[in-house]
Amino acid sequence: MPSGGTDLASLHGSPTLSRLRRLAAMTRARERCFQMKAHEVMRPAAPRRRRFVRRSALWLLLALATLCRAASAGSVASRASDSCVLCEPHVSIPIVPLSAAWLDSLAQTHARFNALQIARIDSLLRTGAFGPRGHARAKRKAHLLARIVTTNAYRDLAQLSSSTTAVYEADEESLRDLFANYSDAGLFSAARLERVRFGLGRVCMRYAVDEIAEGEVSHGGKRLRWRVVDEEIGGSERRLLNLGLPTGTDDVVQVFLAPHHTFAVDYVRIDGPPAPYEWFIVHDIQGGWLRKFGTHEPKAYMFWVSATQLQRPRLELASQSASTLALAQIPLEDPSSQLASDSSRTRIDSWDSAVDPHGLRAAPRPPAILSPAAATDGTLELPDHPLVGVRIYIPDLRLRMPVLPDINFDDLREIELPMPILEVDYIKQKRQPSWLRTDELGFRSWKGNGAVPPAVRRRFPDR
Repeated sequence: MPSGGTDLASLHGSPTLSRLRRLAAMTRARERCFQMKAHEVMRPAAPRRRRFVRRSALWLLLALATLCRAASAGSVASRASDSCVLCEPHVSIPIVPLSAAWLDSLAQTHARFNALQIARIDSLLRTGAFGPRGHARAKRKAHLLARIVTTNAYRDLAQLSSSTTAVYEADEESLRDLFANYSDAGLFSAARLERVRFGLGRVCMRYAVDEIAEGEVSHGGKRLRWRVVDEEIGGSERRLLNLGLPTGTDDVVQVFLAPHHTFAVDYVRIDGPPAPYEWFIVHDIQGGWLRKFGTHEPKAYMFWVSATQLQRPRLELASQSASTLALAQIPLEDPSSQLASDSSRTRIDSWDSAVDPHGLRAAPRPPAILSPAAATDGTLELPDHPLVGVRIYIPDLRLRMPVLPDINFDDLREIELPMPILEVDYIKQKRQPSWLRTDELGFRSWKGNGAVPPAVRRRFPDR
């Protein structure tokens, strides 16, 4: 034993050990008595605790119900779309159908361009342009540059909707192969789509929801389940198209679309701060709702990306919007030479020749698909302030509590970046470099970079 310690064996049979044993027994008896008295004292309080818990749970349920009712009654009440410029009985400009062949040619142009840019970035990574080869930081830079220079569906959406001399139209049949064979080739669903029109600054969709039905469609290599349902939204029951949209953060978000779903599209180039970027804006959304922890009516969603000198594929419209970038590019052959005629509607695209019967003007055709004169034109380098992001705008998004302070959420909610337009087989067969890893939704970590630019905050303020 250490010095200064007591040998317990030497106490055996001594009066001291007996006193210690009696003291321990008394202590245990007092503890049992105290526990019994404490139990008797606390027993009446147990029902009070249970009542408090039940009442607290009830208050919380009421708060959640208040949030859902506020979202449904306040932000969900959709405006009637009685004055859609693309739904007028007699549209004043030609309606030009986009064939499946033309749409495939457009997507193929983007897919080749994107695959080439990814290969160029991989080559730069291997030569040490982003840092030591194989270093994690270098791979992150390459990944970020790929998110900036590849193209997605926002660019075509902005260009088609900017047309002022023709309205472009497609339907479920012409879009079926496009959405099945290419990743994220469109920002809307082709399920039950009677027709979609682009032009005059807007996009307009008509969905067939006359009968209750359900099914699946292929969208970017993923199976998208749809149902036609009767749903109470905005205080009234509506017949809507319901889509189960898989996401990387929320598993599945329920999307509800009215028979008439429409929105406006803007394109703006901003010089900064913090740096030059392109901004694609979908706003004035009508006939669309989201359901996740309540029902919400988005007012806008948007995509921005750093402006670079890289030449990208684009469309040559009969009248280019002043905001469309004019780059030195050459036209590809237009695969769509036959345009369907429809005598039941006001169309000029049914003319048989390049000139109308009165010799007044040439018949419109789908826009020419332009590709860079050299797909390697433009320097590939990461901007000093790399910007890329996507947000959805849902104003007044907050959880109202009856006693506690309200919980406010940012009205600009971050969502996943759209995938670049690529052939589905390119991703399934893993043709991309190893630093672009994939999952069931596409490329991993395909997300935004940088803070929300000030101009975005000013136009879509947090309420």
